[in-house]
Amino acid sequence: MVLGGGFSNDNRLFPIDQISPYSLCRLAEGIHIHRLIPGSKIVLSGDGIRVSGNQADLMAQAAISLGVDPSFIEKLTRAHNTNDEAKRFYSTFGTKGSLILVTDAIHITRAMKLFRKAGLFPVAAPTNHLNKKDSEESRFTWIPSAINIHKMELAMHEYEGIAWIWVGGE
Repeated sequence: MVLGGGFSNDNRLFPIDQISPYSLCRLAEGIHIHRLIPGSKIVLSGDGIRVSGNQADLMAQAAISLGVDPSFIEKLTRAHNTNDEAKRFYSTFGTKGSLILVTDAIHITRAMKLFRKAGLFPVAAPTNHLNKKDSEESRFTWIPSAINIHKMELAMHEYEGIAWIWVGGE
């Protein structure tokens, strides 16, 4: 299952250019895993009503443009957040088969908790890693910068989400 990660409503662009960089990275990993496991399905999720569909539809169009056979694509539409994605996956597919969960590395901990809470036990497939060793920029992560502030904002969002799960929220 590839979790949605954002998109734009700019219908002048091809589907692959309308999905966010987060969604594109997640989709690429989902396609990679799909190609490693013959006969597997790619489940795409996401919300956001558009004239031509929603995020799951858009990601499916992008996957097809990248060579995925449409018969191997399933969509979960109207999933508003990760908790909703987990519940909708469970209600649609149950626990039959194996589930590999693809999302950003920073989001994988919270996503796994929510999927377990929904009665599912996926294998984590984190992607879009923000901190990479041996890169030029990694030597300067301690210096305030826009990218470091963005990383902090993402981390705080995830910590707040994990705390919300811990206190019993959804």
